[in-house]
Amino acid sequence: MNAIPSLVAGGLSWPEAPRWHDGYLYFSDCHNFRVMRVKPGTGAAEIVTPLEGRPSGMDFFPDGRLLVAGALDRKLWWVIDGRTELAADLSMHTSGLLNDMIVDAHGRAWIGDTGFNLAAGGRERPGTLFSWSPEEGVRRAAENVRFPNGLAITPDGRTLYLAETFASAITAFDLSPDGALSNRRIHAQLEGRPDGMCLDADGGLWVALLWNQAFHRIGRDGNVTHRLDFEHERTVSCVLGGPERRTLFIGTSELIDNGTTLTRGEGTIKCLDAPFAGAGIP
Repeated sequence: MNAIPSLVAGGLSWPEAPRWHDGYLYFSDCHNFRVMRVKPGTGAAEIVTPLEGRPSGMDFFPDGRLLVAGALDRKLWWVIDGRTELAADLSMHTSGLLNDMIVDAHGRAWIGDTGFNLAAGGRERPGTLFSWSPEEGVRRAAENVRFPNGLAITPDGRTLYLAETFASAITAFDLSPDGALSNRRIHAQLEGRPDGMCLDADGGLWVALLWNQAFHRIGRDGNVTHRLDFEHERTVSCVLGGPERRTLFIGTSELIDNGTTLTRGEGTIKCLDAPFAGAGIP
């Protein structure tokens, strides 16, 4: 793609889990420990709430409530009118950090446990994909996933995609209405390590390839159809939103990883027109 993205918001750290809701783009400004939102065209992002547990994945429940995963405290938090209320404590179930998250049409959250703390220099070990709802509590939905990251669910609700960062792959599962996953398979083997991702109406997945400084669109057959490259920025997250979901919002950062710690750099949200509209979740 030759399009030049437009700036939506700057002055961020590590913009994760962008979600389009009621005319705003919500996202986690992770290393600034705050949930934010911005109305495209205004140029000014506003703080929705600070979160001491360091916000990571988030999404909206069907009733409009926002649920946020705290990476460090490993808890799920409701955000209501700028206030946080504890939804669930997953710390006893989690071996790493809570990471990306989506909420399905049945009001069930899907959250990744990384298995280890990458930023603290932890040794790689498999993580877990959890599901959680107020009615069902927490379930271990999939084991032995290599750093679970971005998630997407198809419009019919029958397929769940998971980015496994350290497997350099997108994994697919059959998803049943009761929340059971089956028929685990590799949907696409990637050229780099995936972070956030989103789904479009043609069955393509936009995937942020963190260390490759690029976003790739992966077609139904698992092959790359479009590329969006950056020279200096880490590519972190993406979602299709805006009117008719035809705008691709992308999160990037110049955060520097020296192997043991992360040095905060300039993060941004940018946008550009997408070849296909968004579909499914997120």
